Amino acid sequence: MLKELAYPFSEAQLSIDRLKKGVLLVSIDAQDKPNVMTTSWGFMGFQWGKPVFITPVQPVRYSHDLIVASGEFVISVQPPSMDEAMLFCGAKSGRNTDKFAAQNLQPVALPGFRTPGIGGALLHFACKVVHTACAQPLSPHTFFFGEIIKVYAES
Repeated sequence: MLKELAYPFSEAQLSIDRLKKGVLLVSIDAQDKPNVMTTSWGFMGFQWGKPVFITPVQPVRYSHDLIVASGEFVISVQPPSMDEAMLFCGAKSGRNTDKFAAQNLQPVALPGFRTPGIGGALLHFACKVVHTACAQPLSPHTFFFGEIIKVYAES
């Protein structure tokens, strides 16, 4: 069961602390099949008067094209007990590995969103892409600015 969080300030600090090690970024393909990757880069704050999560993803990554096509992503902040799955998801590509199946991860529907969160995660930031920026020449990453539409915690 999910509960919507009204003021996720303490949740933001938890997310930043977990981001240092890595959190799970979920995207979805055109057939509604979810993919998950690990991200340990990111920023949370306000841009254009909106709460945003900014995540960099290299264009060669499978998740990059999925985020571009769907216009959304979910950041699922896992507890330490899921860190082994998080590390696996950072080492394999979704192009040739179903990481949900390989790690027995369960998608959890987020109201009003195509992209699911990951069951058992502490928090889910449901984000709609509102802007992208290229980090070249310093880095090959695309920065996805995701407006945080809703934040959910499993209760």
